[in-house]
Amino acid sequence: MSSSKDSGPRESGTNISLNVAGVQGGSVGQSAVTGCTFGPHTIVNRFENVTVNPNDLKVDSLQGCTEREITNKTHHCIKTRALTKVVEKCQGNRKCVTITGLPGDGKTTLAYMALRELKKQAKVFAVHTKSDYFSITAAGISQDIYILIDDIFGLSVFEKKRLQKWRDVLEDVLTDRRSDRIHSDFRCIKLLLVCRINVMNEAQNFLDKFETLVNCEDSLIDLSSPSYKLSFEEKVQIFEVYSQKRIDEETRDVVCSLSTSHGFPNCCEMFFSMMKQFNWKATEFFRNPVSFLMESTKALIAQKASYKLLFEELIQMGGELDLSTIRQKRPLLTDEDRREAINELKGSFIEEQRNIVVFKYPTILARVTTLLDKLRT
Repeated sequence: MSSSKDSGPRESGTNISLNVAGVQGGSVGQSAVTGCTFGPHTIVNRFENVTVNPNDLKVDSLQGCTEREITNKTHHCIKTRALTKVVEKCQGNRKCVTITGLPGDGKTTLAYMALRELKKQAKVFAVHTKSDYFSITAAGISQDIYILIDDIFGLSVFEKKRLQKWRDVLEDVLTDRRSDRIHSDFRCIKLLLVCRINVMNEAQNFLDKFETLVNCEDSLIDLSSPSYKLSFEEKVQIFEVYSQKRIDEETRDVVCSLSTSHGFPNCCEMFFSMMKQFNWKATEFFRNPVSFLMESTKALIAQKASYKLLFEELIQMGGELDLSTIRQKRPLLTDEDRREAINELKGSFIEEQRNIVVFKYPTILARVTTLLDKLRT
């Protein structure tokens, strides 16, 4: 950057150019001015170079993204018995807590609610790569750290590549001996995992030494078990948060009394995000939500060709469409058409996280995949 020699004190209000640091060795140089006197004249006699660790910048970015995800995923949430238990287990002596359950039970939402509670006394992160994890653990954070990994072993079926992807992280947590030390400045690093119950059952044969970490009784919260099934009162509270008085109390009570084939929190979110678009009736939808979703998806695909092509791209990419690399992966849409389709479907069928587009729920991925397979035959 440009500079000029200091020719001595200048009168107050006179412009002055200063030497500032640039970028060196991959680090950001930020100049700090010292030795200043303030009065009629200002004299600068020394510059200091302050280096910022790139890893710290990455961790700050991860924390900011996690904060936004917590806000987005928990604004329609209530505290349940399951939340209390998850937080208790996280704050206990387990290195890992796993939330499992059936499709739509609210596993991911519950995990983010737990992060919201835990961040009052600790640092919390949601990570998507093992690089994220090791950046956090290397950052020198002095507080306890809770790290969320969603769908760790697969979205709807067990995927060996997912286990391989996270193996180094599981190894690091399993062999970590920091929790055995007693120091005032000690910090714990703990995992909060989310996994469908069928995926966890399929993964058991491949977990080996990691099973004691992620799948033992003391570390599991199974939302499909009687212990954590939503009560009628909890269902009413959840329904009201989404309904905002748009549904009468009699209909609400009927809906909350039903035994749905899909998780109740997921059904509420789907219904109230799509009811106007598809003219759904509450009691009919909650009696058979999956059927309604299939019919609505079929109507959506018939409505606009770009929706079908976007769904095809998502499925080709395993349910996670990276917008930064799609041009290298035989795209079916132009960037402009893809962006338009994403914006129109966001909030109902899909969501966008850190430049990654995903189906809003694994259930939608499964139903869209089934429907497109039928259309091809």
